[in-house]
Order: sequence, then C-alpha cells, then structure tokens
Amino acid sequence: MTSIIQPLDLTIGILSWKGNRTLERSLKSYQKSGLLDLAKNIIIFDNEHSSSISKYIKNTSNIIVLSKDNLGIAPAIKILTDITQTEYFLFLENDWVCVEDKPIVVSRIKQGLKFLENKECDVIRYRHRFNY
Repeated sequence: MTSIIQPLDLTIGILSWKGNRTLERSLKSYQKSGLLDLAKNIIIFDNEHSSSISKYIKNTSNIIVLSKDNLGIAPAIKILTDITQTEYFLFLENDWVCVEDKPIVVSRIKQGLKFLENKECDVIRYRHRFNY
C-alpha cells in the first residue's frame, strides 16, 4: 500500500544553466525520492536559455522562467523567491541529485519545516553527510 504525499506549503526553485541533461537527471532523482511531491509549486529558472529544454523538464515543473542572459545565481534566486507563493522555499540547482529514499526525504523536509514554523531557526540547509 502506497501512501499519498500531501503537498506542503513549499515551493521548490531550481536554478539551471546550460545543463539540460544534468537537470533531467536531477529531476528524476527528486521525483523518485518523493521530493517533488512535497511541493505545491516547482519553478525552474533557466539562465541563458536555449530552445533545447526537454519535454521531461516542461512536464515536471509548474513554472519555467526563461532568461536569454545568464543573470547569475543571486539575481536568479531573487526572481525565484519573488514569484514564490508559498511560505517556504527550497533552493536546488540543476546538477544536484537526491540520494535518499522517499521515507527519509519526506521525514527530513517535514522536520525542517517544523523547525522553521516553531522559529527554532531561520534557514535549513540540507546536505548528505557522506554523499554530498
């Protein structure tokens, strides 16, 4: 019996730059781990966009932001957070993969959101201890 994951008050923002194949690999790992199911919105910001963005990427995200120029990391994050409509935002990049399985990912994200909701911290940084 598989349980259905309810989306949290979370937007996942993914920054990409000339990395469609690595982005596609990352998105597959996020899907497999249940990470994408946790978010109400998934936004992909494609710096220095070319027309080679794959159908998989288009079908995975709710919103795609295309920039003809390479704006860099900080301006792209600002744009991502400005269009976010949820309370919480998880920033990812196009060449990161999720190495944990679904129960651990769901548990860690929910635990992090509780820390934020309870004002125990202002920012959560997720990083695997061995496969970073």
